[in-house]
Amino acid sequence: MNKFFINNWKLGKRTKDVVLSYETKQKAKYVKGSLFAIILGLILAGIIIAVQNVNPFVYLRELFKVSFSSLFIEQTFQWIAVYIIAGLAVGIGFKSGMFNIGVSGQMLIGAGVSIIYYKLGVVGQGHTMNAGHIIVIFLICVFSGAILAGIAGALKALFNIHEVVTTIMLNWTVWYLLKFLFTKYQKLAGDGINTSASMPADQLAINGSSIAIPLIIAVVCLILVAILLSKTVFGYKLKAVGSSPNASKYAGFNVKAKMTEAMVISGALAGVASFVNVLTLNPNIAFSIDNLPSTGYDAIAIALVAFNNPIGIFFTSFLWGILQSGGSSAASLFNMPNQTSSLVFGIIVYFAAISTVFMNYYPILRLKTKIALASSKATRDEIKDLRSERSTISKEMMSWRKIPDIENYKELTKSEIKVLKADRKQTQDKEQKYLIKKQIKALKKQQHEYIKEYRNNLKETHKKISQQIKIIKHDNYVDRLNSAMSGINRRQHLLLQRSDSDSLTKLSQAKSDLVNEKDTIKKAKETKLHDKRIQKTKVKKVRDSAYRETKAWKEGTCGDITGYYDWFNSNTELKGEIKKYKIKTQNKIESLNADYKLDKKTISRNRDLSHEEIKLQVAELKAKKKNKVAILKERYKVYKIDQKNIIKQKSEAYKHKRNNPEIKAEIKNINIEYKQKNKQINIRYKEALKAINLDAKNKRKQINASEAKQQYAQLQQFVKDYKQVKKNTIKKGVYSLAMISKIREEYDLMLYNIENANNQEYYNVFDTRHIVFEKTKLYKWLAKELYWIQESSIAYQNVATNKEIKVDTKQVKKVYNENIGSFSKTYKEKRKSISKNKALDSTTRRMLLDDCEREYETHLNNFIAQVEAKTRTNLLLEREGQ
Repeated sequence: MNKFFINNWKLGKRTKDVVLSYETKQKAKYVKGSLFAIILGLILAGIIIAVQNVNPFVYLRELFKVSFSSLFIEQTFQWIAVYIIAGLAVGIGFKSGMFNIGVSGQMLIGAGVSIIYYKLGVVGQGHTMNAGHIIVIFLICVFSGAILAGIAGALKALFNIHEVVTTIMLNWTVWYLLKFLFTKYQKLAGDGINTSASMPADQLAINGSSIAIPLIIAVVCLILVAILLSKTVFGYKLKAVGSSPNASKYAGFNVKAKMTEAMVISGALAGVASFVNVLTLNPNIAFSIDNLPSTGYDAIAIALVAFNNPIGIFFTSFLWGILQSGGSSAASLFNMPNQTSSLVFGIIVYFAAISTVFMNYYPILRLKTKIALASSKATRDEIKDLRSERSTISKEMMSWRKIPDIENYKELTKSEIKVLKADRKQTQDKEQKYLIKKQIKALKKQQHEYIKEYRNNLKETHKKISQQIKIIKHDNYVDRLNSAMSGINRRQHLLLQRSDSDSLTKLSQAKSDLVNEKDTIKKAKETKLHDKRIQKTKVKKVRDSAYRETKAWKEGTCGDITGYYDWFNSNTELKGEIKKYKIKTQNKIESLNADYKLDKKTISRNRDLSHEEIKLQVAELKAKKKNKVAILKERYKVYKIDQKNIIKQKSEAYKHKRNNPEIKAEIKNINIEYKQKNKQINIRYKEALKAINLDAKNKRKQINASEAKQQYAQLQQFVKDYKQVKKNTIKKGVYSLAMISKIREEYDLMLYNIENANNQEYYNVFDTRHIVFEKTKLYKWLAKELYWIQESSIAYQNVATNKEIKVDTKQVKKVYNENIGSFSKTYKEKRKSISKNKALDSTTRRMLLDDCEREYETHLNNFIAQVEAKTRTNLLLEREGQ
């Protein structure tokens, strides 16, 4: 009973946590966007259908009827299967940042090569289709699509050629190649004009029905893609590359490889769609019109509407399959054009393209905000005043009439300008006239800036008022949410949510402790059973480290004495200088060639020169260029020889120093010292091994089977006593928090006894190998038992806390309901007296009524806060504060 309760509790709490998580809310936004796109698309399509004097609801009913009638049901599910797989092909490319527009071509090449194989490899050899041939056709479709898409992916990764361009070009390349093959060679041609041969029918049928196998293939592809994208590291890398190639590159991902791999997978899925399509819906290819099959482009629309989500692709493909299968037939029933279903496609895709608008639209929140606003007259009055002010500003902004402030300023400026002009006429001084003219210009400019600033201030004020209205609406909604009965309910919800969150955190910590304890037990067991090997490995690592240090000392000391490092660094630097000089020379030669070409063009375009003169000047120019290039090359050659001579001199000096008898003697002494150090390291290593072997021998001598069995029996007795107490504590399968607490006390007592009996260690020196394994099992059971106790305690504590929260809330509601009548009565009486007071004007009356409403709300919320402070426990109040 307890196990069922715990599992049920965990499932419920974790499900609730997932549903309320930020990730789920973000995914819900995409679902909302898709749903709005489809619903609004269907509504608009319904209006267009209604314009044609057809009831859209009747049309939709007939559409579903036709699609799932005995005549069309097989075709409908085949379309659904093809669209699911093709949509996944496009979706996985989009998720990886690769816009695979070539699904049509990838499906086409798979179908074309499969038909060629069937005609030449099956019919041409006198065979009939069997399971082996179907598998070969499946592989042909998959590999053909993968290779074609892989080409586009490789071009993008290696040469940064956009995949949209390459996939479109490859689509038409495949189309015309297949058209050439199927129309040129009669063996591959079909019975119709400009058609390929046909694949045999019912190759994917079970008991005469071709529904099950295509759907199974589609669902398997759907599950595999969903697992790949959400549960694997490879899928995470694909999505990371799609989201931000630069960040992925910085993180160490091979972005180019991931781009190519994404396109290969996308092409392979397109091949699977081609396999289903060619063996069910379209067994041949028609080339009478140069128009690519639309299935691949429909798949782009499906992925777009579904936001590349596998589950979304499934449902969108379901709708698309119905429209594709029964759309034309349903339209003909009402004498409507056959393109009606395509029109519905287009409308839905259009709305999907602007789905970001729907994702950020919250109709329920808007409705709640309006309801909250309707219940607060004071807020409505405040917003009304702000809207009135905003309306006045809008009229000033939009009106061409004169604005008083601006006109007053203009008049003031005009009078000043008039005075200045009069002064200018009276004065004879040119300099004075110039200064007055400048002052007039400055006044006009100042007037223009004032008008501009005034209008900008109007715009800014208008914007601020609009923002203020939004804030007031939001604050009013939040206040209504947290006040009165809704506030009590919301606080209960938040407290319950906090309690559940704390419980899940504790549960995760308990699980982590269990894993850590098991790991500790495993390490202790390894240490006990393989202590000798572990110690030897450690000693060997110390020895190898000492060897490396000694070798580094020897090489460093010898290098310093012989001057090897100075010689090596100097040579590297000189070779680098030669390369730099070579690059500079090449750049200068390229610059000379560019100047020569430019000057040659200038001379050739000079119409004042004759043909012979042009030829002569170009020859002179070429000779000069050749001469300069030869000089540069000669300088580089001389520089290279000089540098190589320096390198040679330094190498000879290094060899001479190295062959110096004194240096050789020093190196010999260093080698002797190096060997002695290695010898000492080896001696220490052997001594350590000897000590380890001796210690292991002593430990083997200390092993006592009878003592180990006796101690293990004692541990088993502690466990047996605990289990008996646990059994006696649990009566009739009824568990409670108090019972779990009592079991925990018994567990702690048992653990204390076991640790004391075992000297605070996992294993004793006298334990045999068999006892070590038995103790390991015992310790693992102890860890699991502790986890069970912690898990049960957390669950029952959570249930008790939640119950306490609900009981407290119920009491708060009771007190609230008992007192709300008196509060409301006082408020209504005061409001009535203000309304009936004829001495007040309308503005004053409105202000007093608004103040009365706010005062009522404040008193009510303070009263609820006091009731909750008295009713709820301190712990819950602390949580609420958090």
